[in-house]
Amino acid sequence: MMLLCDVGNARIKWALASDRGRLERGAALTHRDHHSLSAELERSLASLGPVERVVACSVASPDVNENLERCARDLWSLSPQWMPARRWGWGVQCAYAAPESMGADRWAMLVGARRRHPGGACVVSCGTAVTVDLLGGEGRHLGGVILPGVALMRRSLVENTALIAPSSGKVAAFPDNTPDAVATGTAIAAASTVDRLFEELRRSSGPDVVCILCGGDAEEVRALMVRDALVRRGLVLEGLAVMACEEP
Repeated sequence: MMLLCDVGNARIKWALASDRGRLERGAALTHRDHHSLSAELERSLASLGPVERVVACSVASPDVNENLERCARDLWSLSPQWMPARRWGWGVQCAYAAPESMGADRWAMLVGARRRHPGGACVVSCGTAVTVDLLGGEGRHLGGVILPGVALMRRSLVENTALIAPSSGKVAAFPDNTPDAVATGTAIAAASTVDRLFEELRRSSGPDVVCILCGGDAEEVRALMVRDALVRRGLVLEGLAVMACEEP
């Protein structure tokens, strides 16, 4: 079996896959405390049994990556194969002049989206940051935007104003209290950005393009969008599976 790992800003997500790229069971681990991460990660991954290959992408700090490398070495005597963004591969052409500067998770999502929806896609990650990438029907990446994630926007308001902590706030049609106003405003900000860019893609690439969301806040953002969207939480891992099993 092959282990696919998506090392994000807040969590490490993984899934086992066959040598043909079919995803099996998956899980995730939050890594806020780097001091305890190694032991927690090793305990979690040890339960997977024998692994013949580890394929990963990361946007986390080097010490988080080192924890995964240590676990793979200790458990299976393997070194992870890190998958960065590249100028061209698996049917996708990167818009970045320096592709290596693009988040590896964004690249993996584009590869996964291209495989599932070759007609073009607005590809969105709703995590610590919200990233929106536009993929034309011919596989050309048109570019994208990055903005703070919903939780990060809420935390920024609390830390930089006299607002009370909005942890109890709920999204509402007409918020009548501060926590609900913060919860609603931040979620709408993300959803409106996605709607705007999705509409731009439809104008340039035609009405057959789709919008795909992944990440922890995907459902909350989708609920506030004007346009229909799909949620595929494992899109990064799906892209990694394609890259791991096929030549670019």
